[in-house]
Order: sequence, then structure tokens, then C-alpha cells
Amino acid sequence: MKPADVFEVLALAFSTGELDEAGPLFRPDYFDHQQLEGSDLKGPEEFTAVVTGARRSLDDLAVRVRSPVTRADDLAVAVLGWRGRDRSGALVERETVEVLRLDVSGRIVEHWGLEIRRALTGAE
Repeated sequence: MKPADVFEVLALAFSTGELDEAGPLFRPDYFDHQQLEGSDLKGPEEFTAVVTGARRSLDDLAVRVRSPVTRADDLAVAVLGWRGRDRSGALVERETVEVLRLDVSGRIVEHWGLEIRRALTGAE
């Protein structure tokens, strides 16, 4: 699978909560450098916990790949756009830079992320 396709599958998992296609993309020793506080999960289970938490924190969560995916050696980088509503109904929009380290077969070994923009607008 191409890195662009990997990011599309991950964005879809966050948007829908469906994890069947995303799970096999992660190696059992996958490590997220933004690991959930107090968690010692690894591999696909760690990604599942992150998706579950994100979907719990924002209603109507939609995640889109906003930039072309670039790849250098074993790293793939993309900008993701996040949009959802918090518990008060306020619209939350974020952009993040996501970096994945992939093994030779294209499975995800590590993840780093950085929020580069956040906007919050009042409830409708």
C-alpha cells in the first residue's frame, strides 16, 4: 500500500470509527510518541484506543488528508484536517502534521504528530 493510501485509511478510521482496514497496517510493536497518558498499549490496540478517545471527545468527527503525502526513506508525512463538535456544540477545527515511520512492507512502526492550527467557534 502506498503511503498516501495509508493516511487515507487512517483518516477514514477516525471519521467512521471503523477499524478493520486500519488494524492490519500496524506492526505489533507499533509505538505512538504521543501515547495516551497512563497507557502501555502497543500495536493496533494503541491505535484503536486513540481513535476511540478522539471520537468520544468530538461529535461528528471528520478527518481529511489535506496535503500531498511526502515520503523520504522510511518516513511518510501528511497534513490532516480535523473537524468536529465538542460537548458544548462548538465547532472545533484542527490541522496536524503527522509523521509515520514505515517498515519495508509499508506497515506502521512509529507515529509522531504536531498540532499546527486550532480554531474554535461558538455553538450553533
